[in-house]
Amino acid sequence: MAAADAHAAWPGCAGARAERAPRGALAGVVALVYGCVAAASEPLVGAAATGPVAHASAAGHAYACGDSAVTVRVAEATLALEVDGEHIVLDHVPAASGAKYRDAHATLFWSHGAHALFELRGRRYPECIRAGTPAADLAAVRWVVEDIDGGGVIDRSRVTLEFDGEGRLSGHASCNRYTASYTRDGDGLTIGPAATTRMACPPALMNQERSFLDALAQVRRWAVDASGALVLAGENGDDRLVRARYP
Repeated sequence: MAAADAHAAWPGCAGARAERAPRGALAGVVALVYGCVAAASEPLVGAAATGPVAHASAAGHAYACGDSAVTVRVAEATLALEVDGEHIVLDHVPAASGAKYRDAHATLFWSHGAHALFELRGRRYPECIRAGTPAADLAAVRWVVEDIDGGGVIDRSRVTLEFDGEGRLSGHASCNRYTASYTRDGDGLTIGPAATTRMACPPALMNQERSFLDALAQVRRWAVDASGALVLAGENGDDRLVRARYP
C-alpha cells in the first residue's frame, strides 16, 4: 500500500506530519501511522486551540452556565474547555478548595463538585451546574439533614432544608418548623434569623434543634460535594456546619 493510499484508509490522519518512508510499501505505511500517532499525542499548547485536538482528552463533563453550554475535559494538568464554539485550554493552578484552572487572558474555570465558577476573558457567567446532577439547583428539592456540625443527627428525627429560590428557607428543625430569609451569590450563602413554631419536645430534640439553628446562622458558603450531598460551611469553607442529602 502506498503512502497516499494509507492516507485514504485513515482519513483522521490527514493532518499528520509528513515522514520520509523507508524503502518498501509496508515501511511506508508504518511511517505514516507513526506520523499519525505522533501528531495525535502532541500536547495542547497555548491559551486556545481549535479543531479536533481540543477534544483529545477523555469524555468530559457538560455544564449549564446560565443559557450557555460549557463542556470541559481534563488531561493531566490542563483543562480543555468549549463554549459557544470556542476551544480554550487552561492550566491547573493551586486552590484552597475545588479544582481551579485559568489562563493568561482572565479566563477561569473553578469547579466544586457539581458546581463551577466560569469567567471568559474577565466576564463572569452565571453559576455553572453540571448536567445530570440530581438537584443541581440549591432550590430544586427538599434536602434531608444527615449531619449537624460533625455530630450526626438523632435517629428518626426530622431536619430538613427547603430553599424556595426567592430568598425564603423553611423546613423542620427537629421539633418545630422554621422559616428564615437567605441570600445567595454564587457559592456564597447567608441565612437570616429563623422564626419557629412553639412546640415542646424531649430535651435531646430541643438541643439538636438549637444546634441546627445556630449552625444555619454561621453559614457563609454552600456546595454540592462529589457524593451529591449539600454542604453548608462557614467563611473559610473548611468548617462544615450542615450536611444534607437529596433522598
